[in-house]
This record gives sequence, C-alpha cells and structure tokens, in this order.
Amino acid sequence: MRVPGGPRRGGTENERETMKKFDHRDTEGTEERVFQSNSYVYKRNSVFSTQQYPCKDITEKIIGCAIAVHRELAAGFIESIYENALVYELTKQSLTVEKQKSLEVFYDGVFVGEHRADLIVEGKVVVELKAIRELTPQHTSQLMSTMKAAKLKVGLLINFAEARLIDGVQRVVL
Repeated sequence: MRVPGGPRRGGTENERETMKKFDHRDTEGTEERVFQSNSYVYKRNSVFSTQQYPCKDITEKIIGCAIAVHRELAAGFIESIYENALVYELTKQSLTVEKQKSLEVFYDGVFVGEHRADLIVEGKVVVELKAIRELTPQHTSQLMSTMKAAKLKVGLLINFAEARLIDGVQRVVL
C-alpha cells in the first residue's frame, strides 16, 4: 500500500534516496504523524524526533525482526505462522516476548471481560499482527484498545500481507 504523496519505486533521485531511508537497518527514516483521538499514528513520510517517540530502540528491533521474517516467508501465510516466526526471531535478539497474553478489561471498576494481545515485547510495546490485504482504521483502533488494556503507551501494527513489509507497519503512541 503506497501512502498518498509518498515515494514510488524508481522515480527521481530524491525519491530513491528517500526509499533508502526505509531499509530495515535504518528504520528511523521519515514518517507521517497523523493525530487520531488522543494518540499518534506514525506512518511513512514525515519527520519525528526521538523525544516524540518513546521505545524507539525496541520498536526498531521489532521492525527489523519482522522484516527478517517477511524476507524468509514472504506474504501468503496465516497470521499465526508469522507470529510464531516473529517470536522466534525476537527471542534470538534477546528480547522478552509474551505471546497471546490475556488482559483483563474493566468498565467503571467492574471486570467486563478479557482481551488478548498478540505480542508484548519487553513489557513496553504491544505488537498486533495481521496478514490481510489492507490495514483499516478499525485495525488501528483494535491496537489502541489492546494498548489501553495492557496499560502501555507504544504499539506496532504489522501487516505481513504487504509485498514490502515496511509498507504495512504503523507505530502508535497513546
């Protein structure tokens, strides 16, 4: 999925230079920050600093591991296969990972149910995995609800169905 106004493959020298910034070894790149209901969703194509984005080092490692998994498996598998492979890759990088963690949800101080987080990395970042044609605002809302239930401020939404994984990555900060 190409972000409107974003660089295309080929294109001008400036666009090719911009694309190099999205290589998995340098996920800092430029990103687009979109305000969404008291949180920020970071996409490609606008600049943000480390001060604005907490847990940047952890999220960069997670994205790098996800890209490694995607390079090996490519698009086409179901979500659970990518989840298992990503957990393996993250543990190889010595990151602590909780898989399918059950989270209690309360309303007005009353327990109303449980919610599951795909992954929680280092106890700081929620990772929601998808293997679908296109991410929608509902997927971002689902990640934000999981982050709220986990009481965490940083999340990644990763769609493994993209031809280039980086096109299916969103960072969210509450």
